[in-house]
Amino acid sequence: MIVKLIQLQMAKDFIFVGDVIDFTDSDSYDLGFKHTLRRANREEIEYISQIVKPYLIQTELTRGTHYFNVYELYKKEKENGCSYPKFRSIDDYRYSVIDVPKWTERNHYYSTEWVMNICDFGFTKLFEFNNWGELPPVFSYSLPSPILAHNLFNDNDIYKIDKIKVKEMNESIALDIKSLHSNMVNFLKVVDKYPMISRAIHNFGKHKEISIRSPFKIISLISCLELLLVDGSRDRLKAIKQQLQRKINLLNNRSQNPIDITKYFKGSDTNTIETIITVIYNCRNEIAHGTFTQIQDTHDVLKNIDYSSFIDFVTLLTKRMLQQAIIEPDLIVDLKKC
Repeated sequence: MIVKLIQLQMAKDFIFVGDVIDFTDSDSYDLGFKHTLRRANREEIEYISQIVKPYLIQTELTRGTHYFNVYELYKKEKENGCSYPKFRSIDDYRYSVIDVPKWTERNHYYSTEWVMNICDFGFTKLFEFNNWGELPPVFSYSLPSPILAHNLFNDNDIYKIDKIKVKEMNESIALDIKSLHSNMVNFLKVVDKYPMISRAIHNFGKHKEISIRSPFKIISLISCLELLLVDGSRDRLKAIKQQLQRKINLLNNRSQNPIDITKYFKGSDTNTIETIITVIYNCRNEIAHGTFTQIQDTHDVLKNIDYSSFIDFVTLLTKRMLQQAIIEPDLIVDLKKC
């Protein structure tokens, strides 16, 4: 795809965020270290929309449904359901960007990339836009992975009008991201001492390249947990499930924001995180061995949960373990040996 570069007067670099976001209590949010989440301005919208449009058109043609741009629509209730008309004003379009400082060091780049990946909010980065300075400044971009773009625009149901996914951002969420960002910056000062943690974070970022429709996404996520926590020596391989049960439970209890199992799994009071880890790992084994059919057939605990919610839980679980790893890297190193 060839896109004519447009000259814009930009003071900072920024990232176009692929998610549709509602800003609930502010026009912009401080994410720490000179990173600001905000709505794109008119000039940026005009440019970004031209880059995004070919992806939307291409995926829509393959699906044979009506083309529409999710960033430019809103939900309107009607007597017989709802419709999604286009915002009348470009100022209402929901293109979101993150202003970032100039990336002069490797750690600056990784702090942005890794925080976006492992924060609970779950940003989907698509494009990086860089002002290369000089006169006149040129607005450039780097294209996303074609697989990542496909998964965002096709797999996440944003073309099914009744299932547009809108994420809400508020000051509380922004403060959580800012705190995580601070922890990440501190971790990156000593990152070379913890190659397994940095590798697990890097591998986690790759799970977005696996379609949510594919059960192999579960294997990808579990592999990050195994890399982070499991002692893989030959005489301990049979105890992988037990290792994950003990260590994830311990880390979840140490977290300032432990996962509430009841938000995802209803029913028996015996549904503990250890029980859920057993279910998840059994599901992982069925997928790996080719016997997997559907989530509901794996265990009674999963009878009332849909596949999308199950993936959301496993993703959040993996994020929380990675978040704790950058806060207590030495503990993670010790736990892996246990």
